[in-house]
Amino acid sequence: MQQAVAFEVEIKSPCFQSSKSPAQIRLESRTEEERSPKTTDQLQSDLENAAVNRQMFLQARAEKSGSEYAKAKAVSAQTMEAFQELTNQKAQEIDARLSTAEANRAAQAEKVLEKTKNMNLRVESAQKKKGEMDSMDKEASEQSLTTSVEKLSAAEVRRSQLLEETKAKNAAEVAKAKELAAKKQQSLQEMDEKLQEKLSAAEERRNQLLTEQKERAAAAVEHAKQVAATRRKPEGGVGARGAADGDRGEAGGGGEPPPLGLPLQDCEVPGHP
Repeated sequence: MQQAVAFEVEIKSPCFQSSKSPAQIRLESRTEEERSPKTTDQLQSDLENAAVNRQMFLQARAEKSGSEYAKAKAVSAQTMEAFQELTNQKAQEIDARLSTAEANRAAQAEKVLEKTKNMNLRVESAQKKKGEMDSMDKEASEQSLTTSVEKLSAAEVRRSQLLEETKAKNAAEVAKAKELAAKKQQSLQEMDEKLQEKLSAAEERRNQLLTEQKERAAAAVEHAKQVAATRRKPEGGVGARGAADGDRGEAGGGGEPPPLGLPLQDCEVPGHP
């Protein structure tokens, strides 16, 4: 096992170093010195020396201030001269620019004036042409208006004529329609009268047929009674029946009577179609 070795090193901490200024050290050294009180002559001499030193310090300070003022004045003069030269140069440049701008403005104003004159001439020419065109348009408008009025008058006359023609045509058609209606009414009335006459004739024929049918029925009944009375006789025989049949034929007009209840158009009446 190795043995430990110890070293002794002197280390000085910075905290223990002196941090006093030279003025403090000088004051401390003066306070440590033993001084005897000064006499009046010594104090007077010290005051005189201090006054002389103060005067010399003020003189040196004044000389230094004078030299610094002279230097500042010279620098200021140089600066003012440079500034004056620069100002003059800038003023010359500005004057040149102003002169150029004035010349340009005058040229531009001349161009604008020329353009204005040309524009005025164009406007006057245009106004003159416009006046001529307005007069022509006015004449054309008046002529067109006159033509339109004439056309409207002709159209109004034509419309009146058409209205009159239409009224006359409608009146003729109405009169014709009334005439046709009157003729139709008369025709209907005549047809009604003829129909009434036919109905009256048919009614009269029907009554006549009914009367004849009743007469035939009565004759048939009478004939049947006679036939029945003849059949009741024992000696009637065939001859008597034939005689009875002959009598029935004569009474009936050569045939049997039509049965009752048939329509009138199915009944045949002698002497009638």
